[in-house]
Amino acid sequence: MSRGISERDVWTACDALLLAGERPTIERVRQKIGRGSPNTVSPLLDAWFKGLGARIADPGAFVAAPDVPEPVQQAAKHFWEAALAATRRDFDERLRDGMAAAVANVEAEKERTGHAESAAYTAAAKLARAEAELAERAAQLDQERVGRASDLARLDEAKRQVDRMLDEARAAGQVARDADVARAEALGQLQSARERIGQLEALVAEEREARRRAEADMDAAIERARSAELEAKALQRVLLQVKPAGRRNVA
Repeated sequence: MSRGISERDVWTACDALLLAGERPTIERVRQKIGRGSPNTVSPLLDAWFKGLGARIADPGAFVAAPDVPEPVQQAAKHFWEAALAATRRDFDERLRDGMAAAVANVEAEKERTGHAESAAYTAAAKLARAEAELAERAAQLDQERVGRASDLARLDEAKRQVDRMLDEARAAGQVARDADVARAEALGQLQSARERIGQLEALVAEEREARRRAEADMDAAIERARSAELEAKALQRVLLQVKPAGRRNVA
């Protein structure tokens, strides 16, 4: 388990970066220390900027503690001597510029991170909605397939009934005196059956068209889901480029 960082670690790294002519930033401080998350470094870096003016005005503020390593003591001593050698007005101007640029850099980094996270969450929500829509379309298509199978079964049964009616009509033509009446009745039933078949065939045609539209809708939903997935992956790559991958809560 990695050790946490303290205010002293961050301030020492900031002093060293400033002495080296570099502007202290969250990433530079993390690289200087060798550990620490951005969420931990950020408030400590802000505190360093806020206290820098008072430390410069107070010579004792840069006196190193007895247990501080010799290189750090020498860096603090060199920083104070350099501050005294510079004119107050020129130093204050350069300090203000450096602080403003550093604060602006930190704020810009936070803003970019926020925008990237927001875009990633939006893309994930769009992908979830597209997947839900795709699932709903698939369920509807399954229901339509079941209905079509049922209609086809009814059509087959109607055809069998027509065949039976035809057989009965033929048999009725061979009976005695009332054969013509029976035949007429059978023909009427046959006509009704044919009309029923026509209605069923029209229904099947309508259901085939509905199935075609449903499949087209499902294809469109799949395409939207793929586009949303690509968009989410692209935004995640942007997020990984903007801020360090993974966050660890530092003790």
